[in-house]
Amino acid sequence: MQLLGHNTRFYILTAICAERYLVIFAPDLVKQYRPQYTSVLVASILWGVSCVTSVVDNVACSRSFYRTHLEYKVYCVPFTFFIISLELVIFLFIMVFSTAVILTRMQTQPTPPTRLDITIVATVLLYLVTDTPTRLIRTLSTWLPLESIPLVVSTITLMDCINCAVIPFIFLIVGCWKKTSEEPISLFLERALTAEENMTERPQVEQEEQA
Repeated sequence: MQLLGHNTRFYILTAICAERYLVIFAPDLVKQYRPQYTSVLVASILWGVSCVTSVVDNVACSRSFYRTHLEYKVYCVPFTFFIISLELVIFLFIMVFSTAVILTRMQTQPTPPTRLDITIVATVLLYLVTDTPTRLIRTLSTWLPLESIPLVVSTITLMDCINCAVIPFIFLIVGCWKKTSEEPISLFLERALTAEENMTERPQVEQEEQA
């Protein structure tokens, strides 16, 4: 389940970057040829691909299923090369290329960048710092017994936790950020965290006024 969530986040973020790139630089093409339920279809396909790769990874690259190291290499090594081609060559290239183009446009355009572009760039930068080393370690574990080292396992878990924990704060900060305001980020966080409290207090006041 952890590997399934790990892969699904990566695949869907890549699709978001690619779609944003097409919307910015090929709007007529997207408007003319993009079906209505493209997002649902793409998300479902990527989720299915993530399920397949996660299950096959646990089966093909689990040393407990094989008696000898030769059997492990026969099944795991080809799958590892497939994962390298799929994730590190195709998906990672699309993500980095789309984000780099979006970031260049943000810096060169006269108008302020949109919140969506800022969110995408910040999330991708976080992924490059926390997710890419984890994938490289998992890939190298096919040839080197890295997953048997406690420090490596703890590092992978820590990176995955940082990735999951920081992304909501990226959405929170970008969502509360006012382009015309010069207030510090701490006030944005305080305003966002107290918004739910204010929403719960308002119905109580309304009930007291009605009574």
